[in-house]
Amino acid sequence: MGSTEVPTPVATTPEPAPVATLVIATEGVALATADGDVLAEFSYFDSDVETVSQALADAFGVDPEVTHVEAVTHFPAERRLVWPGFELTDPETEARFPELPTFSVAASAGDVAGIDVRTGEGVRVGMSGAEVEPLSYRHWVDTGGLTAWTVYLLDQVPVQISGADYEPAALSTRAVDKTSDGVVDQISAPGRNWGA
Repeated sequence: MGSTEVPTPVATTPEPAPVATLVIATEGVALATADGDVLAEFSYFDSDVETVSQALADAFGVDPEVTHVEAVTHFPAERRLVWPGFELTDPETEARFPELPTFSVAASAGDVAGIDVRTGEGVRVGMSGAEVEPLSYRHWVDTGGLTAWTVYLLDQVPVQISGADYEPAALSTRAVDKTSDGVVDQISAPGRNWGA
């Protein structure tokens, strides 16, 4: 009789779970599965922008549209990476904690490419101000522009900084109603909250 070969099982690597949630927090962003398992986390002050933008492009399934904004008084030149409903801003200067992050983010949609975009408190674009206010540690109506905006500060992270107009100086996540219609239009982070 001939020898009988036993087939060698082929090792398979399971497909990684898809990104279902993008959490915008004060200290960074996280990509997570539907079950809440964190797939990747990126700090606003320590992460490489190219790594973050590639992770977002992979999650959203499309590369961003990239634009460049020239420097103006008090603001460095920046590169903006834009997906429908989501923007990553890359200041073209060295990060300085807590004044200037390596990158910042802003969402103008609660769902981007099928991914739920929210804060750690569960705040999403499209929520009413009445729902967001109890989750904020501070809010106000900003009347300094052409229209009044309602700003809600979430997830207070105190920082040490000299010259702050009030204490505690902090970084935060911001939920903003830009049209004063009572609905959050944008979520962004990190937000500086020290009045200077």
